[in-house]
Amino acid sequence: MLNSESLRLLNVERNYTSIPVYSATRGQIETIRKEIDLTIIELLHSKQTFTPLTPDENEYITRIRVPFFPKWERIKSLLFVTKGLNAAGIIRNQFDFNLVHSHFAYVEGLVAKKIAEQYQIPYVITCRGDDLLVYPKNPFIRRKVTDVLTSADRVICVSDYLCGKAIEFGVLPERIHFIPDGVNTDFFNTDYQRSDIRTKHRLQTSDYIMIFVGRLVKEKGIYLLLDAFKEVSTNHQDLRLVVVGSGKENEMIKKFISDHDLSQKIRLTGPLQTPEVAEYVKCADVLVLPSDGEAWGNVIDESLFCGVPVIATRVGGIPELVKNNETGLLIPPGNLSALIQALQFMLQNKEKYKKEIVAFNHFSGMTVDQTAKKVISVYDEIFS
Repeated sequence: MLNSESLRLLNVERNYTSIPVYSATRGQIETIRKEIDLTIIELLHSKQTFTPLTPDENEYITRIRVPFFPKWERIKSLLFVTKGLNAAGIIRNQFDFNLVHSHFAYVEGLVAKKIAEQYQIPYVITCRGDDLLVYPKNPFIRRKVTDVLTSADRVICVSDYLCGKAIEFGVLPERIHFIPDGVNTDFFNTDYQRSDIRTKHRLQTSDYIMIFVGRLVKEKGIYLLLDAFKEVSTNHQDLRLVVVGSGKENEMIKKFISDHDLSQKIRLTGPLQTPEVAEYVKCADVLVLPSDGEAWGNVIDESLFCGVPVIATRVGGIPELVKNNETGLLIPPGNLSALIQALQFMLQNKEKYKKEIVAFNHFSGMTVDQTAKKVISVYDEIFS
């Protein structure tokens, strides 16, 4: 019988070194690396820009790159699998791994499956959202995802909602574990004075500040938020909006702000690293995420750890995080009037959502250290 002390883990991850070092996924893997011997195969495509590996990263990360074929999934997957198997063979000569884990069902999950089959060892897949909700709209990818999931020794999902989706793909319930991403409490916590952080970022302490954190795409409900803000701010001169992130709608959002003369009320920060995101979240009175779909909603979890209430849509895994009327408000997706009413309610009930109360009532989240321990327990279970 093996345990965590005798495990030798191979992670197969796409764009690993481009993930912020403080993020939930990378934080979890790096935490596990302190407990278990592991090495990583990092999948990249040839058009990506990337920084050289540091001396420390060179010790445990092997990079493979394939040509960029955005519309040729069969070719892309074949190239990743072929190069992944070659890299695993070289690694195996020096590091006799006995378990493979990938944090996405496709394409890295497919590579993990093929490596596991080659060496007749178990493998684990963590499903994060798009791999079950978006990518399988392509029939070829759906077949591959189904094969990867149903053959895996264990499947980890970051929400109960995704666990249900995994079952729909044919995964046996007893092989599925719910383990959320985890929050880095070095940054997301209640140990702060909001007024001090606002002063640092040149935000008025007397204003009521809403924050949006995420990709600037229509699916995140950004235009719904802008329309609601425009409506509500007419009667609330102290209302402000901070938008953190970037995406293909960036220029259109700037045009919206200009067309409606909102440049003094809306701040676009662009993409930020985790420590800066945490500071802006702590500046806020409320986080708003009117998304059309979320597997979990990491920024919601992080916000609640900071004691910042949330207005979000009742979709995907979000209701698992937000306690309606306790840690925030849940609204139907795509409903402008509901979002306006929720914003107005928050403005009229500021005392109800003090940070200590919100954080105290947030029981759904876990820290990165807690999730790492749970993942290790899944590894142990496989060999028990």
